[in-house]
Amino acid sequence: MRLEDFKNVILSSDSAIKALSVIDHTEVKEYTARIIERFNEFNKGGEVLSKDSEMLKLGVVGQVKAGKSSFLNSLFFNGDDVLPKASTPMTAGLTVLEYSDVNELEVEYYTNDEWQGFVQMNSKYEEIVAVVKKNNLGAPDSVLNQEIGRAASEQMISAHELVTMCKPSAKAKIGGNTDKVPFSGVAGIQAKLNEYVGADGVYTPVVKSLYIHLNDERLKGVRIVDTPGVNDPIQSRGNRTNEFLESCHAVFFLSYAGKFLDATDVQFMNERVGGKGIGAVLLLASKFDSVLQDLGFQYRGSVHEGDINYAVEEAKRSEKMLLDQHRSQFTNPQLAEKIILDFTAGIGYSIYKKPMSELDPVEKNVVKQFNDFYPGMFDSEVNLKEFFKILSNIDDIRDKYLNNVFVAKKDEIIQHKIDEYFSSQSEEIGEIVSDAIKAMDEKKRQLNTLGLEDIYAQKAQQEKLFSDLKGCLENLISNCQNGLQNKVTELWNLINTPRLMQVPTSDSFVTASFDRTLSSIRGKGKSNFLVQQVDGSSLVQEMLSMASKYMDDWQSEWKKHFDSSKREVMDQAIKKLGEISAKDSKFDDSYFYRLLEKVLLDMDSCRILNVRDELNNFIDSIEKIGNNQSLRITDQSYDCEEEYVQSQLDDLSKRALAKAKESVNEQIKPFTTAIKSAADRNARRAIETLEKVKGNIVEKLKGEGQKKLDELEAEIKDKENTIITIDLALSHLNIVKTNFPTK
Repeated sequence: MRLEDFKNVILSSDSAIKALSVIDHTEVKEYTARIIERFNEFNKGGEVLSKDSEMLKLGVVGQVKAGKSSFLNSLFFNGDDVLPKASTPMTAGLTVLEYSDVNELEVEYYTNDEWQGFVQMNSKYEEIVAVVKKNNLGAPDSVLNQEIGRAASEQMISAHELVTMCKPSAKAKIGGNTDKVPFSGVAGIQAKLNEYVGADGVYTPVVKSLYIHLNDERLKGVRIVDTPGVNDPIQSRGNRTNEFLESCHAVFFLSYAGKFLDATDVQFMNERVGGKGIGAVLLLASKFDSVLQDLGFQYRGSVHEGDINYAVEEAKRSEKMLLDQHRSQFTNPQLAEKIILDFTAGIGYSIYKKPMSELDPVEKNVVKQFNDFYPGMFDSEVNLKEFFKILSNIDDIRDKYLNNVFVAKKDEIIQHKIDEYFSSQSEEIGEIVSDAIKAMDEKKRQLNTLGLEDIYAQKAQQEKLFSDLKGCLENLISNCQNGLQNKVTELWNLINTPRLMQVPTSDSFVTASFDRTLSSIRGKGKSNFLVQQVDGSSLVQEMLSMASKYMDDWQSEWKKHFDSSKREVMDQAIKKLGEISAKDSKFDDSYFYRLLEKVLLDMDSCRILNVRDELNNFIDSIEKIGNNQSLRITDQSYDCEEEYVQSQLDDLSKRALAKAKESVNEQIKPFTTAIKSAADRNARRAIETLEKVKGNIVEKLKGEGQKKLDELEAEIKDKENTIITIDLALSHLNIVKTNFPTK
């Protein structure tokens, strides 16, 4: 649909809906209220699409530490560290990058209410610290930190970090107006960005989002949104991210190659990307160098030892296979078709661009690891740099995707966004309008076929009719009660229990001392070694995703059974009613069906399982495991030569990961049992509710029936004006229906 047509639909529908809203008829008013609510949402989204219809909006998404900022620095800033890397999920701000004639930062700060939430979390953290210190008098800091890590959640620790980092100058910005900060060129922007969003920036703790207006020709017609991690702990910032994704046309989705497309990524892809009308998704296996390092270690002693070409192909094959396995999990069938898979290593571009003397410790270690695992592959600095340039894949990504897919097909992608949005929203509005038209047509049929004598006859026989139906209704409700209780046991056996197969990890350096008895230099030596640590934040995110899916599966299956049970009661009641009702009754099934719907409305209070507390308790227990300092590898001392230290540390790492995995899986059984207990409670509550319904269902049917017949009697007495009112409503409804067709 063209934007001009979109605007015409809005104008035409708006006029018809306004005309509907002044019609004085009970049912028309009820349906009009529902139509207005959905239409206003549709209109708001349409205005956003229309406003920037010439701007191609690209989102950069992925979990914290997936390498989003490094990727953007390589893609747009020649590998310079312009966009700072977040140190924690709390400091992972939302950054918008777009063209402007004037170089300027636009800085938005947290509101007073948002900051107060951090202060409250910090207070809880400090209470935990006080208790730990009191219970461990005289203990060294290492022990105290371990105990604090066990008791405090990731959010508390991050909130403590923000609050304690916050200087008076930063605190003065909280709740304040947006600042506009000019800068001069890329050199000028780095200093300003470090001040506002750098790890040690003066204002970093209080910055909610940042807009970079940059005089750079490459940004013309494009807006880049660098989002926080996919599971943002700050709700208001997460909502802002969702708003941006609503308007995005294409997405760079970075998934850490070491745990490619984990449950958290799949959930985010389904909930925040798949249903947004996004025209293209480039899925990048990021930090690809880490997988090659892992394979280099694994291949030692095998026929593929030192073969980097084999390692690259094997890693790519593995990531492609994982994507193929996950395609069936994407809820939007069109999403899988949009996904383009490729690979990147942000650190590779940085190594390629920098003089070797300027590499930071992490970059130096990566070079060392590749030289160790793939000796002879890099016989010169030129070859090494060329390899890391190819490994980064930045030039190809810029040429193949940014320029030749996203930018070159800009108009097509934007149009796709508009078409997808209109199609999905149109269907929802169209269904409400169709229901309203059906109800109005039924009302007209009643007015044209029924007379006052029919109303009086129905009133006379209705009491007996419902009384005769009493036994049948009670039996149907009893069957429904039995089915609800049995369903809990069935679901317990049916729904797959979550299980952690692999603990998320992050690389870090550990200082280890060792003997030099066999070298020319005697005594103890000391060096930094790379080890895999438990990634507590990712562990919590992954288990939250698994647990949420488990909870959602219970919710979905329960709703499905509940709704089908309710329909069964109604369908069987209508069938029985047809057997015992007078053959000459002019009231068809739809009349009785609506009465039953109204009477059984009390059932719906038990349609939703209340299991949020069980999920929160489970995540609290996982956070304690993720923050358990005893699972972290700290500085070590060994009585062996340096060449044996890495294997010792690797063994230590394996034991820590195994312990974390065991601890997490031990928490799953209590969680799933708690979900079943909550479902049992809900089933009992539903049974009690149905018992009350069963006790007065006939009286309620009589009351609702009397009310409907009284309304219909009044309408028949004023038949001519009522039909004019309904015809007027139908004329406006049909205009809206034309604009919002259903399949």
